[in-house]
Amino acid sequence: MMNEATIITIVVSIFLLLVMLYTLREVLNLISCQSWPSVEGKILDSGTVESGSETSTFSAGILYEYQVEENKYKSRRVAFMRWWGSEKYAQQIVNKYPENSAVKVYFNPRKHKISILEKNARISDIFLTILVVIIICYGGYLGVMSNI
Repeated sequence: MMNEATIITIVVSIFLLLVMLYTLREVLNLISCQSWPSVEGKILDSGTVESGSETSTFSAGILYEYQVEENKYKSRRVAFMRWWGSEKYAQQIVNKYPENSAVKVYFNPRKHKISILEKNARISDIFLTILVVIIICYGGYLGVMSNI
């Protein structure tokens, strides 16, 4: 029978693995999207979205559609490794993509339903991603080591 410390260690380890896999996927997508083809799309909805209870954080709520061959797709992803931030930050993104405007959409040539509007990540978003992964891994390491 497993004790409580072993169960906590397993749960934390699984969580850390999932965070690492998600981050790795985002980095690989960021690299691979540099060669993705593009089509013209249309912004259907554009606005800021508040997401936070005690501290207000915002993200850009962009909905766009595009067509590849005979199939139409909709997506909300602006870029890979994009984080939330202040209302001003979200509004800057919204201002770039006003409703009903034409936009260049980059799509995955193997999975057309995966798309983005921006191929480049901001340095601050990359730094924040690395920082979050380090903090989570270090916290997980401390949690695991305290249970051994």
